[in-house]
Amino acid sequence: LTLIRKTVRSTTIPVIACGGVGDTQHFVSGIVEGEASAVAAGNIFNFKEMSYILAKRELKKLKLNFR
Repeated sequence: LTLIRKTVRSTTIPVIACGGVGDTQHFVSGIVEGEASAVAAGNIFNFKEMSYILAKRELKKLKLNFR
């Protein structure tokens, strides 16, 4: 999260954080604590008992935008 935040603060372009997601809270942390413009993940949906529906539900609960 520190690296994401430092990257965000060192540029004027949007930063998409990708990787390191182990649970739905990590999506929120990347946006709120890491200050990323967006977050992305892939393998967590293939190799863990987690669906994109759960991730979207977590983001919606906190009124964060998602696609």
